[in-house]
Amino acid sequence: MNKNKYPILIPIKGNSIRCPNKNKILLPYTVTYLKKINRLENAVVITDNIKLGEYAESLGIKTYFEVCKEDQDELISCDNFVKNVKINEEYFFLMPVTHPFRTLELCNLFEKEREKYIGIDFIVSSNIVTDRSNFFVDSNKNFSFLYSKRRMGKYCKQIHMVEGSLYLINKHFLSRIVQRNDSNYYFWEGNFRCVINEAPFIDIDTMDDLRRFNFIIEIIKKIW
Repeated sequence: MNKNKYPILIPIKGNSIRCPNKNKILLPYTVTYLKKINRLENAVVITDNIKLGEYAESLGIKTYFEVCKEDQDELISCDNFVKNVKINEEYFFLMPVTHPFRTLELCNLFEKEREKYIGIDFIVSSNIVTDRSNFFVDSNKNFSFLYSKRRMGKYCKQIHMVEGSLYLINKHFLSRIVQRNDSNYYFWEGNFRCVINEAPFIDIDTMDDLRRFNFIIEIIKKIW
């Protein structure tokens, strides 16, 4: 592992209720991205599924097998890995496969931000999205508009939001918050900074999300 770069942890469960097999489908895109930015040797897949772990290894990425508790989230998986493997670095990257679009310089931007804010709890990627709620409709009532707003696009506001394609997390901060009952809730009470990911935002959580992602990939293949 390159000592000049932070470890990159990629927790992927073998079972996804809302979108079965999505992690196996999406993992190759993250591996390709890591190869492109020359950070594959710093990455580890954390999984509770032996076959998924073997598949990850066939893609050329290191794996770590864990026994998950019911409803265990990825923060706990990362904390268990950090404690069991005893990584020396104070920070590590968390890179979800469900957010496959990232700019190539994103990790570098995170590291520069970390240098400016010593002791920060975590850094997370963000994006600029357009609030199109003035176009929301209620499909159960003959497609009536939900809100009384002007419909012109110029009245849609742009909003800065967390998009979660990459995190850089302080391992000591993580160790503290996973001791509490709802680690994900308390995680967001930490002191954090945002770095904008200029890539298009997509979060693949359902079969509809996966179909849209596959559509984008097929269009790109046809163009290029």
